Amino acid sequence: VTIGQNAYFEGLYLSSSTIATAMTNLVPAVTFVLATVIG
Repeated sequence: VTIGQNAYFEGLYLSSSTIATAMTNLVPAVTFVLATVIG
């Protein structure tokens, strides 16, 4: 969770809030893909 929050705030600093929010919203999708591949 901490790494995700740090990446979120770094994304906000380096780019627009739209991109940072989109990256945050991608976390469940990435988790699902990893769970599907691994399990």
